[in-house]
Order: sequence, then C-alpha cells, then structure tokens
Amino acid sequence: MNLGDELLAAGAFATLIPIILAGATFFKGRFDLHPELARKSAHILLGLGTLAFPWLFTSPIPVWVLCVAAVFLLAAVRHFPVLRRKFGEALGADRATAGEYWFPVAIALVYDLAGGRCVLYIVPVLILSLADGLGALVGVRYGAMRYRSGEGFKSLEGSTAFFVVAFLSTHIPVLLMTEIGRLESLLLAILIGLLVMLMEAVAWRGLDNLFVPLLAFFLLQTSLWLSAVDLAFRLFLLLVLSAAALAPGKRSPLDGDARALALIFCFIFWAVGGWHWLLSALALYAAVLLLPSPPPEIQPARNTLAILRVMSGPTIFTAAFLSGWKPAADAFCLTFACHLGNVLASRGQTLRVTTSLLLSLHPLVFVPACGLAGFIVIYLPGLFFSGDIPARLFFSGGGSAALCASLFFASRHFDQLRLHREAILAPACALLAAVLS
Repeated sequence: MNLGDELLAAGAFATLIPIILAGATFFKGRFDLHPELARKSAHILLGLGTLAFPWLFTSPIPVWVLCVAAVFLLAAVRHFPVLRRKFGEALGADRATAGEYWFPVAIALVYDLAGGRCVLYIVPVLILSLADGLGALVGVRYGAMRYRSGEGFKSLEGSTAFFVVAFLSTHIPVLLMTEIGRLESLLLAILIGLLVMLMEAVAWRGLDNLFVPLLAFFLLQTSLWLSAVDLAFRLFLLLVLSAAALAPGKRSPLDGDARALALIFCFIFWAVGGWHWLLSALALYAAVLLLPSPPPEIQPARNTLAILRVMSGPTIFTAAFLSGWKPAADAFCLTFACHLGNVLASRGQTLRVTTSLLLSLHPLVFVPACGLAGFIVIYLPGLFFSGDIPARLFFSGGGSAALCASLFFASRHFDQLRLHREAILAPACALLAAVLS
C-alpha cells in the first residue's frame, strides 16, 4: 500500500477506539462490572488490535497520525462531560493518571523504534496489552498479599500474574518468530519478565504504559541474540543487584520503589556501557546509602521521582551513545562524578562535620575538593578497565565536577528546587567537559 492507503487504514482503525470505549462503558453499566474490569478490557482489546500494525503499515507516519488522533480523542473524553458519560467508564476518567495518553504514545514509539522487525514490536505490545491488563485484573479479584508501591498498593498475586503473562508474551513470539534456541528463549523471557514486572510495580500516574514497553523493547533488542551463558549471567547480575537494592530495608534513605528503579537503571547502564558504567552508578548509590544523612527536616526527597531526575542525564547520554556519539560515554560517567561531588559537598556542609581537617576547610576550598573527589572515585575504575585517562579529560572532567559542586552549593538557598538543580547542573557540566575533551 502507498502512504495514502495506509492513512485510510489508520482512519479505519481509529473508528475502533470509540466503539471499544463505548462497548466497555455499556457493559459496565449494564452488568454492574467492576470499573477496573471495564477499563482493562478496553486496554486489552485496543492493544491486541495494534498487533496488526506491522502488516497494515510500512511507514511510521500513519501510526503517529493515529497516535495523535487517539490522544486528542482521549483528552476530549476526559474533559467534555457529554463524552465522559458515553466513554468515561472505559478510561477511568476520574482517575488522577495520564496512562491512557501514554498508551498510544508507547505504541507509536515502539513501532518506530522496531523499524519493521516484527518481533521487536510484537513482544512489547503483548506485554503492554496482556500482562498489564491481566495482572491488574488478577490483583483486583484475588489480591490478598498487598505491598505499598508508588502512590498506592499493589498485590503480590497481581505482580506474579504480570510476570507469568510477560514471560509467555516474550517466550512464545521469540520461539515462533526467531531462530534462537529454546533455552535462550526461556532465559530471555525470564529476564524480561522480571525487569518489566519491577518497572510496572514502581511506575506511577500511568507511566507504566510508557516505561514497560520501552524497557521490554530495549531488553529484547540488546539481548535477543546473546548466548545462553550470557543470558544466564545477566540473570545472575539481576539477582545480585536485587539483593543490593533490598538489603538496606527501612534503614535506607531511599524508599523501596526508588531502590527498585535505581536497580533497573543500573542494569540498563551495564547492558550498554559495561562494568565502568555500572560502577559509576553504584558509587553514587553507595554514597547516598552510606554517608550520614542530613536531619529529617532538610532531607531532600528520595523517592522514584528523585531517582528519575538524577538518572535523566545519564539516560540521555546512554541514548546518544547508542546513536553513535562516542563522547557520550565520557559524559555519562562525568554526570555521575558531578552527582557524587554534589552529594559529598551537601552532606558535609549540611551536617557541619568538623572532626576532620578537610571538612573544617573554607567552603571555597571544601566544595570544589568534593567535586574533584567525586571525579576521582568515578574514574578510578576507568584506570582498571581502560588502562589510562586522557590528560585533557582529567583536567576538563575534574574541573567540571568541581564547577558543578560549586554551582550546586552556591544555589543552596533555592533548596525547593534541589532536584531540578541536580538534574540540570550535573549533565550540563558533564556535557561541557566531554565536548572540551
């Protein structure tokens, strides 16, 4: 089909959206169904319908057009009372979540990223449609063992159902659509199932509709052709990181969701950049856990949103590295060096610890020294893995970490913007140093 025919096919598919929403709303009212059953039924049906996209469209343009149309339609349902009465029950229009908007965006993103490789599209969409939908329904009907997650509670039964469906949604298509062996497919399905289950558990305000399929796509793309030994090692590393995330318990300044999200980021960084990238992230994680915490009244937020902001810079540099920009590798590690310097400086200055000579120094000396210390800690593993550090990187990187800590400390009076400062200053200084080196 040409582009015009594909746009017509997209228009025809768009008519299914109000039909499915109206049907779910009708049956909910007619048979007094649980609101979650109506909502997830529409979620599953719409998701399964999009599985035909690789055979309907050869260009991502119709999929993005359909995505934009769906977002406008869903926004209209949420904001216009007459539409809310007809379709709102299928969306949970009274819920404080944007999950219905992220759903079409995730479909379009995965389709575009898959680039015509069907298995890379089918598996994430199956997980988004079936695992998320059926896991939620099992949790509502049978959930008894509840745990706090994100902005509410989830159940162990629902999370287990999510894992089982995600496992099958990966294992069966990979076996049928690729030439990899059964053992490799089994290990890959377990790996993806566990990680997307964790992501679904910690996501908030409907962001699981975006994060889960993107994470599944990334894991599938980077792990699909690995050997059984490599996949087994990745599973082992995931278990080790999980133990490290769970070990601190209530003693940790990070809540459970934040530690789980940090674990997911650490695994992704290792899968892309290897041991140096993983150790850079773990150094910051260890500093946050082990250094003395500030008094409760001035502690910054340590939840999933805080982790997401801190990891936003490294994630952007990871994407740039995968796109072929090699300096992004240095920018990635330098971002963690800057974050570590900020942690060292803020903990020392906030607590007013004066038992050592270093901490009794003037802030104009102490704060840049913390930034330089963060750089040295992050790049010591680099000496082991790469053998040396270029002189220009040493001076530009150390200078950028010292500059970041100084700017972070100088703007301390705007403490309500602390997380924004962390999210902006560290990657900005790291990018400057990477470009200069």
